Amino acid sequence: MTKIIHDVVIFEGTSYDLLSPARLVRPKDFGLFIIPQRPTHNPAGFLCTYEISGDSLFLESLSCLLMRPDGWFKKMMYGFKKYPPAINGVEPVSENGDVAYVALSFLLKYTGELVLGVTDSTRVDEIDKDDPRTYVEILTLFFREGKLCGEIGRNRGKLELPRPPSLPTKS
Repeated sequence: MTKIIHDVVIFEGTSYDLLSPARLVRPKDFGLFIIPQRPTHNPAGFLCTYEISGDSLFLESLSCLLMRPDGWFKKMMYGFKKYPPAINGVEPVSENGDVAYVALSFLLKYTGELVLGVTDSTRVDEIDKDDPRTYVEILTLFFREGKLCGEIGRNRGKLELPRPPSLPTKS
């Protein structure tokens, strides 16, 4: 079975896999048309890196394989629209055949929870990121309008996912 590659969230100097939700942004939100990558390690066709700086959530990088949108050639020839577009003033660069946007510092106004997991880096060749037992730390962060407003977890060594404080726990 092909292992899924998760988006990454950098929090307090540690890189975590974004376990839930699966995606915070979609390339289509920025006017990008991606080539789906099914059934590969990245079925969404794009990868993102997010960073929590201070108490704010930022999109730092986005990498994807683009297809030309309908009418792209005509628009390119007649100058109606530049494709792919800049995001937050950042022009795309080519990276291993993909289009990559780096150092975006794009503030996200996300409201909800993020479930993050960090793996044991000493067992890299044994990691199955679809198995929650792979994670040595699971952390849940809560955001309101892109601002960090709470966290639970920090359960190093425990394998169960933390429950939000508003939900009852099983006795």
